[in-house]
Amino acid sequence: MNIKTNKTAETLAIQSEEQMKKDKRAKFIELGEKRMANAIKHIRLVGNLSDKNNYVYSDEDAALMLKALRSELATTEAKFRNSKSAQTHTLFKFPGNK
Repeated sequence: MNIKTNKTAETLAIQSEEQMKKDKRAKFIELGEKRMANAIKHIRLVGNLSDKNNYVYSDEDAALMLKALRSELATTEAKFRNSKSAQTHTLFKFPGNK
């Protein structure tokens, strides 16, 4: 392989890597916007449960729900600080509700 061919191959590899980074960035933006919109929508729906005209709940119930939301948010923040952190998946359940 001559020097000119080698440089062309290196240039193509660099361009390909740059394109992959752009594609991954575009995918991050696309999914990030959709998932954030869904997360905000669903958090607002949880907030709708606070209407005591429509629902009966205790302060303990509300505290448990808010604690679970804070915990998941903290886990998500940790993942962004350290992208190699272990993934954990927890589901929210009220005590005694299986």
